[in-house]
Amino acid sequence: MKQWRGILGLCLTVATLAAGCSGVQRTMVRRHPELSQRIDNVRTVAVLPPLVRVQELRLTEAAERQRHLESQMRTEIQERLERLLQGRGFTVVPAHLEESELGQDGVLRFALTELDNSCEMISREVYWKGSLPVAEAFQVRSTLGPMINVFADRAGADVLVRVDTAIAIKSAGMRRKDLFFDILAALAGTVRRTPVAGGVMEVQLLDGTTGELLWANRGGAVYFDKVDIEFLNEQVLGDFDLYRLNEPKPEQDAPAAAVEATL
Repeated sequence: MKQWRGILGLCLTVATLAAGCSGVQRTMVRRHPELSQRIDNVRTVAVLPPLVRVQELRLTEAAERQRHLESQMRTEIQERLERLLQGRGFTVVPAHLEESELGQDGVLRFALTELDNSCEMISREVYWKGSLPVAEAFQVRSTLGPMINVFADRAGADVLVRVDTAIAIKSAGMRRKDLFFDILAALAGTVRRTPVAGGVMEVQLLDGTTGELLWANRGGAVYFDKVDIEFLNEQVLGDFDLYRLNEPKPEQDAPAAAVEATL
């Protein structure tokens, strides 16, 4: 998500995702109303190169990109997602959009940038309200239109999967500051433990013919030790079963960590 990629800082807080006073079941999953019928016709799936941005937050300097971690996490996210899709009976085909395959093709690079921008618009459109009642969340319609065809045709895929992840890690200096205040709180009789990192992930499944959003989910996590990308994956993809989407996991049954971005 573009607003994540422009992160200047993250205020990390732990929050329990609750269903609200009405007791209505809510979810961060979004799905097309005809997904159950359409998914039976999906045979091939391609995972677009995951978008990953990792930044180290510092006390007195601007956040610094951690590109070595980005590369590592990008590979881990893609491999895990491909295994999951294969386990659901889909044939995973390469998107043919790796850096080495793009080469000097300026037209394709521009189209890929436009695709990313349009996916970002869909994200804002379907998530600006946050969690929704299940009945509303399972009737979402949003589309990229025919711009997706060039990428679906290139991969030979019925569906394209897009993953966008943002991670923020506190510097050693910020951790020492937090530890100082944690100790002060403990001396005053209050248990206080401050996260050292946090992340947000969003996954979108896009129809390769119409460009319509078929399924999406967004989740976040905070960490008190080191970043565990597998845990973040589980927050978003743990219930990734397209044949059981009529039985979503209620938010109140799964305390989750929220990450609040400050741009």
